[in-house]
Amino acid sequence: MTDQILQSRDGGILTITLNMPEKRNPISDVGVVDQMCDAFMAADQDMSVRCVILTGAGTVFSSGGDLKQMRPDSGGLRAGLPAETRRNYKYGIQRLPLMFQALEVPVVAAVNGAAIGAGAGWGAVMTIGAFGAGAASLIAIGNGASGVGALAIAFWVSSLRNRTSNSLP
Repeated sequence: MTDQILQSRDGGILTITLNMPEKRNPISDVGVVDQMCDAFMAADQDMSVRCVILTGAGTVFSSGGDLKQMRPDSGGLRAGLPAETRRNYKYGIQRLPLMFQALEVPVVAAVNGAAIGAGAGWGAVMTIGAFGAGAASLIAIGNGASGVGALAIAFWVSSLRNRTSNSLP
């Protein structure tokens, strides 16, 4: 099994790469969320890290949630009881926007391809979103819960960043 999250360092720049190109770099697995939180929090504590770049391996930045884990029978995010599903999201993927909001280290989203669902929101919640040639975002509005969630995450974290910024009026 390959590492799901790769880290490389070039001076004060840490690059974190989502490394599941065969699955389009989903971010809904609890193990991936744990690894991302650990990597970003460690970077935030390391004063020699001046900037973190988040990117995806392959041709897709991130597909957001893994749809196979969102099926009711998958043992993943969706559970038999709505309260269990809510907890799975709360203690899983929903930890990421809270973590990003709490970081002091600047984060650049190097969107190197499609950014879908929750993955589309990450470019909006980072300090800087750098969208390369071929980058595309898709936020599904309607019955697609992950698309609506991505849009809500993007606006919610953006409002937190604006409210807590040290900019002059």
